[in-house]
Amino acid sequence: MNLSFTATGAPPPSAASAESVARNGAPRLIRTMSEANPLWGAPRIHGELLKSGIRPPSQRWRTFLTNHVHQVAAADFFVVPTATCRLLFVLLILAHERRRVVHIAVTDAA
Repeated sequence: MNLSFTATGAPPPSAASAESVARNGAPRLIRTMSEANPLWGAPRIHGELLKSGIRPPSQRWRTFLTNHVHQVAAADFFVVPTATCRLLFVLLILAHERRRVVHIAVTDAA
């Protein structure tokens, strides 16, 4: 695998190496680029890979949820009929991190 970089910071273009890197060593190349250029963020590394003909692997839905579980919450609004034929409106907000109730509000239709 060719890990040399040009003056612009991009690896030299090569279709054959781009295909083999994309199949075999994209995560290793991304890590090498990140360590060699600590000021580069993910968008810059992604752009440099695209310039050199390497299509980086996309993040899957499960990976996204695992990475962001601390920031994800679920909200549900539902109606509960009571035995006295009244309606209660319930708002429930759950944090996915520990599946805990963050907020609950109940009101009647009066």
